[in-house]
Amino acid sequence: MDTEKIFYGINEVKKKKRLRTFVLLIVVVLALGLAGSFKFELYPKRWFWESEDISGKLIVRNTESQWINTNKGYLFFIRGEIMNESEVPVSYMKLRSSFQVSGRTVYVQDFYAGNTLSMRDLRNVDTDYILQKLNRKNGDDFSVFSGTKDSANFNIKPGNTVFFNTFYLSVNRILGLKYRIDITDFELMSES
Repeated sequence: MDTEKIFYGINEVKKKKRLRTFVLLIVVVLALGLAGSFKFELYPKRWFWESEDISGKLIVRNTESQWINTNKGYLFFIRGEIMNESEVPVSYMKLRSSFQVSGRTVYVQDFYAGNTLSMRDLRNVDTDYILQKLNRKNGDDFSVFSGTKDSANFNIKPGNTVFFNTFYLSVNRILGLKYRIDITDFELMSES
């Protein structure tokens, strides 16, 4: 009988089966442990191979909104600022505003920070002019004030802010209109 087991390899099959069961058990225990660590947040917030996420340190704040009566209808106007809480200067911040009614997005606009709109611009509602102004990558030109080639959306140092304006044009006022402002793009500047 023993020679049959050895000849046909029956003991080897049992050993392989035990080994497979043991490896499967270890895999299951590791998977449950990993799942539990994510459930109870027992992992580092940032892994050692990840670089610091600068976009999380560009904060949209101090937003204000209002309805403005214009010659083409009602304009929902939003202004606010972005605070650079990172440790490096950034430039050319691009944003996206999305407007929702009852959870449905009715309008999305991509624009650059640092471009201001006057009340005259808003009341006259030349949308082509306004959109063209909001799409200037550098933002407003400050060279008149500083004597240098400064612009509003260039080289925003740590701790500084840059303003933004956006709008939604509607035939009438919409009750319950909600908005969201997201930073979609920016460029890092050298610290020198």
